[in-house]
Amino acid sequence: IPIWENGRIFSAQFAKPFYGIGDNLYTAKLSFFSRKLYFGRLGGRFEHISNKYFGLEKIAPIGISSEFHVPYIGIGVNGWLSPTLFYGHYAVSNFHEFVGNDPVFADRSWFLSVGLDGGARLRIKNGHINLWLENIVKPCLSVSSGENSSQRRVNFTADYRLGRFLWLWAGGKYQAGIGFVPQAGAKFSYAGANFLAGVRNYSAWVELVLPFYKSGFHFGYSMGYHFATPEVASSGLVSHEVSLIYAERVKPPPPPPPKPNLFVMIDSIADVVPLDTVKMRMMVANNGEAPIDSPILVSLVRVAYGDTKVVRVDTLPPLDVGDTIGYSISFLPKVPGSYSVFLTVDDDGSRFPGVNGKILETDETDNRLAQSITVYEKVRAEIKPKLPFISIPTLTYIRQEEPLEPIVFFEPNSDSIPPRFMRALSVIAERMIDNPEVLLEVRGYVDTLSDTLGEELARRRGEKVAKTLVRLGAPKSSVILVPTSEYDYMRPRIKIVSPYVPKRDKEMICEENRRAEITAKLIGVNVLAYQFEIGLDETDLPDSAKAVFDTLADKIAGLLCSNANAVILIEGIPPKGTDPVLTLEKLDMLRNYLLPKMQMFCPLERIPIALGAGERESDKALVKVWLTAEEIVFKSIKEAIVAKDFDIPAEYAQNVILVDITADTLIDSHMVCVIADEGEETTVVLSEGAGPPPKKIPWNWRDKEGNLIDPRKSYQISVHLKDKYGHSYDFLSEPILILVENWEHRTESSVMVRFTFDEAISESKYLESRLEDLAKVIISKANIPGNKIIVRVVGHTDIIGTPARNLQLSYERANHELYLFKELMRFTLGLKTQEEFQKWLNDHNIKFVVEGKRDLEPYKILRFKGGKVEEVLIGDDRLPEGRSINRRVTISIEEILQRK
Repeated sequence: IPIWENGRIFSAQFAKPFYGIGDNLYTAKLSFFSRKLYFGRLGGRFEHISNKYFGLEKIAPIGISSEFHVPYIGIGVNGWLSPTLFYGHYAVSNFHEFVGNDPVFADRSWFLSVGLDGGARLRIKNGHINLWLENIVKPCLSVSSGENSSQRRVNFTADYRLGRFLWLWAGGKYQAGIGFVPQAGAKFSYAGANFLAGVRNYSAWVELVLPFYKSGFHFGYSMGYHFATPEVASSGLVSHEVSLIYAERVKPPPPPPPKPNLFVMIDSIADVVPLDTVKMRMMVANNGEAPIDSPILVSLVRVAYGDTKVVRVDTLPPLDVGDTIGYSISFLPKVPGSYSVFLTVDDDGSRFPGVNGKILETDETDNRLAQSITVYEKVRAEIKPKLPFISIPTLTYIRQEEPLEPIVFFEPNSDSIPPRFMRALSVIAERMIDNPEVLLEVRGYVDTLSDTLGEELARRRGEKVAKTLVRLGAPKSSVILVPTSEYDYMRPRIKIVSPYVPKRDKEMICEENRRAEITAKLIGVNVLAYQFEIGLDETDLPDSAKAVFDTLADKIAGLLCSNANAVILIEGIPPKGTDPVLTLEKLDMLRNYLLPKMQMFCPLERIPIALGAGERESDKALVKVWLTAEEIVFKSIKEAIVAKDFDIPAEYAQNVILVDITADTLIDSHMVCVIADEGEETTVVLSEGAGPPPKKIPWNWRDKEGNLIDPRKSYQISVHLKDKYGHSYDFLSEPILILVENWEHRTESSVMVRFTFDEAISESKYLESRLEDLAKVIISKANIPGNKIIVRVVGHTDIIGTPARNLQLSYERANHELYLFKELMRFTLGLKTQEEFQKWLNDHNIKFVVEGKRDLEPYKILRFKGGKVEEVLIGDDRLPEGRSINRRVTISIEEILQRK
């Protein structure tokens, strides 16, 4: 019976239970429920059960509460209560067919009793939970003095809807002395008809309810098969029931006429602003069901220090259903402090804090927005160095590189990493943070003469280095330990080619073979991406090459964007007997084809060009395109810079930075530093901490290492402030300079190429790729008036081998790099012949010097430390990594600048 619906309900049911025991037992039920009232609904039920010996009537009025909706979680709760009246009577004459003069009926053969039932229903999404208690007040169903009172019963059911047509339910009841009796079933509904089946009260039953067409009447029939005990089940007892139900269909009340509804929301407003014009932008929408045909008033009311003021009243155009319009408004606070502003639509502010609305809406509460705004004094800073510049007579300035060695060397039969390698591993691990699509591959090796543990030792050496890189910050997924089955773990770094190698050299060779090597490669692309041939007289790239690069362009651009140290190297091997500049022109043609496709991710310096080793017998140049991430493992650790041979007059040795801050009480923290070349780098931090900066900050014209700042650069004082509200401010001073009056001697030295043992073959494509940039640096220095430049190209070896062979090898290395370097300079200048190039060098006071130093000058750098210049040995020939660094070519640019 649909008692949870809204309309009136009448129902009548007639049943023959336990058919087969006797044909004279039957039950009848009549029910009525009112329409839904304000507080719920009322109803009642009459039940009758009788046979020839006994009859029982039950009258039960029922009250059902309205559903209480629990906000936000989408559930509803109903409760109901039903007092009951029982009347029972016996047919005494029929009873005496079995027992004559029964003393039970001596006084009376009937009884009256009352009881009480009640329960609750919880509505949830797609289902319900019902809990009710029978015989809360226990009726006495006996003609005696109450010895046979009824027991309380607890009932529980839960139902859930699956799809549109199927309901499942389960539950049970509990009664003392009987225990828990489970129940379960299912209902299938379609077009008003219902088919039900289940188990309840120790019987299996089915029921069919059919509607009469559009009348509200339903006819039902059900049948149950009883199996309470084996004896009952074997008797084949069944029950039958027919029912007639009328459920009134209540038409819903007509909907109210549609209304508009204005809704206002803030688009942008800051809650803390400086003492300036406060600008606000809001969005007004009509999310109702009717358009607004008249102009809409909008007002801004400001409340501060007890004063209320209507700042502005405007009108907005009419709004159709679903339309939104933006509206900007501003006001100028007079003094710092706290303000409350109220933006209201459909209101002119005249009745504030009330609303003077004209439009009838479905909801008036969303017409106003309130915002608290804190207005503070605007922070300003004036930075003024006491000395904007100083002059010094002379200066010697030296810049050198500290190389990075991507190899870890081990003691015999050991996999312990010596502490001296931790700095290099830390640098590599840190660089991996900016290169998410790069893999570091680690391979361990053994020396067949000094190591006795073999493959397992090689694996452990590689594993130790890989784990150390991860511990130092490299992403675990980016460090790969290459299995020893995929490479020759006994491959020597240096081969012993003669049985007459001196014992000292043999020991040093063994040291270099006990190692783990680190290489870097981009994920998803080959290191050699593509190669093709091109004739020197061709004016365009081959179509096949264009097609390949058109396909690869987006992927390469993405790799360059995501990985800070990725580089595209375009290398060309010229035909024998041809001008190398012609090959470089073809490489530049390819670069110019790629650059537009790389978009902003690829400046020119990330696509260098270079000449490869050797010459071709073919009449065409061979072009190779390398995608390399070797910069991660070969780029120098840092630059060592030393300034010396200068004198600053005592009265100018200490500059003073004057800092004047307005509203300094609002400043939460500060940092004052010296920056070079318009903020490209921080030279030194002068002051940092809580609150405003000091008003006077001393500075001695030096960087954080204690070196004099570079006279070739322009510097500024940067002041970064953060206020108590989280806002940041940055201010810069005018430029600060150091002027050299008489002469400046400057040397900039770079380790351009590192070589494999006893060969003039480079270890790294990245190091080769820097030659073009260095050529451009020399050309730019040549344009400084009065500058005299000496370019020294010096080849070096380690101490292994004979002096004669090392001297020859050092010259071979130097001459090869000098050849490549000169041709790149000539190409960059656009000069066709060697004669034109030599004339340009003479005109610009540039001289090339080539030297071979064999092992006489292990690599050293000058470093400023503790106020003094110290010489640091980097290429220590007693260590394998030192010897590896010493196999090098350095290019030093010496400038002697005389000023009048």
